[in-house]
Amino acid sequence: MTHNRTTILCSTILLVGLVSILPIRSAEATEPSTAAEETLAKVRAWRHSNGWSVLQDFVELLALPNVAADTVNIRRNAEAIRQQLEERGVTAELWTLSDEVPPVVYGSLPVAGASRTLGVYVHYDGQPVDESQWAHPAWSPVLLTGAREEGGTQRPLPVAGEEIDPEWRLYGRSTGDDKAPLAAIFGALDALRASNISLTSNLVFLFEGEEEVGSDHLGAYMEEHREALGVDAWLICDGPVHQSRRPQLVFGVRGYTGIDLTVYGATRYLHSGHYGNWAPNPALRLARLLASMKDEEGHVLVEGFYDSTEPISASEVEAMASLPDFDGQLRRELGLARTEAENASLANRLLLPSLNIRGLQSATVGDAARNIIPTEATASIDMRLAKGNDPEALLDLVEAHIDKQGYHRVTAEPDLATRLEFPKIIKVERRSGYKAARTSMNLAVAQEIIAAATRVADGDLVLLPTLGGSLPLHLFTETLAAPVVITPIANHDDNQHAPNENLRLANLWYGIDLMASLFTMPAGVGDEEIGRLASWMAGSFSSARQSESNPESYYDIRLFMSRIWPSRTDAVWLYVEQASADSLAQPYRQRIYRLSRVEEGGALRSDVFALPGDPLDLAGAWRNVELLRNLSADDLVLRQGCSIDLRRTGTETFAGSTKGKGCVSSLRGAAYATSEVLITPERVISWDRGFDSRGRQVWGAENAGYVFDRLP
Repeated sequence: MTHNRTTILCSTILLVGLVSILPIRSAEATEPSTAAEETLAKVRAWRHSNGWSVLQDFVELLALPNVAADTVNIRRNAEAIRQQLEERGVTAELWTLSDEVPPVVYGSLPVAGASRTLGVYVHYDGQPVDESQWAHPAWSPVLLTGAREEGGTQRPLPVAGEEIDPEWRLYGRSTGDDKAPLAAIFGALDALRASNISLTSNLVFLFEGEEEVGSDHLGAYMEEHREALGVDAWLICDGPVHQSRRPQLVFGVRGYTGIDLTVYGATRYLHSGHYGNWAPNPALRLARLLASMKDEEGHVLVEGFYDSTEPISASEVEAMASLPDFDGQLRRELGLARTEAENASLANRLLLPSLNIRGLQSATVGDAARNIIPTEATASIDMRLAKGNDPEALLDLVEAHIDKQGYHRVTAEPDLATRLEFPKIIKVERRSGYKAARTSMNLAVAQEIIAAATRVADGDLVLLPTLGGSLPLHLFTETLAAPVVITPIANHDDNQHAPNENLRLANLWYGIDLMASLFTMPAGVGDEEIGRLASWMAGSFSSARQSESNPESYYDIRLFMSRIWPSRTDAVWLYVEQASADSLAQPYRQRIYRLSRVEEGGALRSDVFALPGDPLDLAGAWRNVELLRNLSADDLVLRQGCSIDLRRTGTETFAGSTKGKGCVSSLRGAAYATSEVLITPERVISWDRGFDSRGRQVWGAENAGYVFDRLP
């Protein structure tokens, strides 16, 4: 018998390829999209009639000042939100640690028969306000006919029956960050109740009051109430939609930390004429120090700053490649001729840690400026962390860099003896921070959320691995051990953290629709073992290691598997694509797998289906499921006799094979084909072979199958 690598390449697939086919009509379950679309239509009809009421309630909430340090008003916010939840049938309470710590608003809404629990996180505190820079009082919300900078003018709030323009904007602190999700949640619950539509998940609400100052106590709240916060996934309601105005889901955030630096000069102001060119100027010294930390292209020069950053996975690389090219338009909108790193894409830059000067202060400027040498100069720096970065470790690196510039570091105001001993003194004040976090897009619950959001976005949904802003997501993924998906609502130009913060009403309407869709998304298959197998199969795999060790027998092949149709309840469905590493755009094998239970307590079955038409039209669908939008199970053809029954053979192993000679194949004179499979969380091993009518092997590997290692 003879064979070569080309033969192996043609045959290597989880479920064998060239076989007889039979058409199939999928009658196991009706497509749930019809019910979901009806739900969405009813919700939209409700908010069209009741949008005026949503805005009235929202304005009342926005009128409550919500800076975390304002303990009296922050508690007023918490009480108002608790009351809003209770009015909607949610069992709600305030959790407190002390009178000085903002309370957490907790709510629970169990649903009879629900097998999935979703957690919903929002922070109700906002950034401090400099009223002198606002066009109107920050906590006296006003409605404008459009963006202020585009000529929008103030108008009254609408009344019942009045048409509401979705381009109107509501101005006030926390309109976008982060009270908008509260209005959306309340509106969604009202719309579903008014339409007699049942929730499909138990809901747990966690509303925090100190996110804008670092979430210092959120971990303590979680530790104390861990049992009450047990969910299958968290929806993190924060952040803006994509800059193109397209809705987006985000699967990670940057971490955060910061440091304040104060450089000292003389103990009193000095006349710049009498002492200039003699007394050191702390403002100039600070400017030189800051300039030493970052070059002209935005590359941070602090030694080791990027070393701990984890690379992104292959699926995330592909997701990044499919993002809309919006950087040029964004530069024009912001009046920037050029951006850092030679106009590198914004999305890619968000995957690196950053160092930003968020404020500088030394003496006075403008009409208040005096001819003096300042006594001190202060810079406030924030650092956004990528996955893998540790907040304290990055601060250590910055302090080491400061030391190399010849400074003596102190943590309090220096006394006279210290001033006389050291020529260059700097006070360093660290701020608390937290790590970055990222969730795999291939998780079953993530795919269900993607499907629900895609319906609301009419298919125009952006999937982003990491958001530019920071949230304490590591507490959810580590302390509560649950995946997170960020569901942004606010417009990208909402002046977040800045004067004249605003919310475009179209974004609020989208938020109501999104929350309603998420709260009513189909429950899924409900078989824990199928879900585990699907999660092990989903992802990107490579045979590179095997090919390097035995290049005569094995090619370097990529195997991609991605869950599709997550709203179906009859089975778990996967799109599968296989290609040579040097021809990824031209896959040689494309299939659909269906994972189901053979019988209660029995084996799991993986059926294989062929795609209609030219499969290459769908190449890349593993990273862009929108390519499959017009495909349904009814369009598929079952490869008869090639199913594999899989059983657990260990705590982290599934194994199985085809049965007998029923998987027909005519490749290279074969009469039938067989396939043996072993699946673990980190590896897929597939051994496919073809045999003639006398049982002699005519193609496939002789000694072992392909070993596909999961890519990071």
